[in-house]
Amino acid sequence: MSNHLKINKISKTLSYILRHGAIKYNIDIDKYGYVKIDDILNLSQFKELELILDDIFEIVYNDSRGRYTIKESLDTFYIKANHGHSILMPNYGIKDISEPDKYKIVTYNTTYNEWLFIKQNRGLKKGNGNYIELHISGNCDNNYRQSRYNNPVTIYINLEKAMENGIKFKISSNNKILTHGLNGFLSIDFFVKVYNINNDSFFVF
Repeated sequence: MSNHLKINKISKTLSYILRHGAIKYNIDIDKYGYVKIDDILNLSQFKELELILDDIFEIVYNDSRGRYTIKESLDTFYIKANHGHSILMPNYGIKDISEPDKYKIVTYNTTYNEWLFIKQNRGLKKGNGNYIELHISGNCDNNYRQSRYNNPVTIYINLEKAMENGIKFKISSNNKILTHGLNGFLSIDFFVKVYNINNDSFFVF
């Protein structure tokens, strides 16, 4: 197995365990979503891949979507998924947004092909996770830049207008804007504009 395939397989399994499967795998998970990295390393499927701590750090460092947080306490490393949990954890860093003025415009980055699908369906649909995940407009950290170039189409969404129409939004510990939309759907009616970074142009929708 190539290193790329190994890291990809590890990342998918890690994401599943932290978001959905910790209890199934008999791994202790605290109320904030953290698990011991040593417990991850001791799982049989990861031992077969000869997973080490550096592999976990590499996955977290290179993750363009900012899905994980690592912390150290008493010489022990812990990791959590920042959002997307199906495990009930009331304190894992997601807060309701009550003042839309702070985040009037947020964005969703995607590929051209996915944009065509979104346009055809007249809005964004919730995927396998619990939420539709959005960025704060103007966020220019490295993860955002990498995500933008991998997903060159940017959909600008009017959060304030959506909230006026009864849609609720939350903000995660890593500054992602999260929403269920209405029944898992965020209508194109709340799109402000759609921009293609590859040719510096806007799409008509």
